[in-house]
Order: sequence, then structure tokens, then C-alpha cells
Amino acid sequence: MSVETIEKRSTVRKHAPRYRVLLHNDDFNSMEYVVKTLMET
Repeated sequence: MSVETIEKRSTVRKHAPRYRVLLHNDDFNSMEYVVKTLMET
């Protein structure tokens, strides 16, 4: 007869780092569209 030991591991969750956003100026999207899109996310 064998004996098994089960270890319970605790996990510590870290918060995800904040995003770094880089915006490029282009001729296809208006400033209003970009602001609206960023506010929706």
C-alpha cells in the first residue's frame, strides 16, 4: 500500500500592465473618428 501526498499550491495573480498606445497621424482617419474610437474601447 502506497501513500500519496497532494500539495495544494497557491497562485498569486498579477495585474496586467497598462497599455502603451502609439498613434500615427494619417490622412485617412479624421481626428473625430480617432477620438470616438479611443473613447469606445
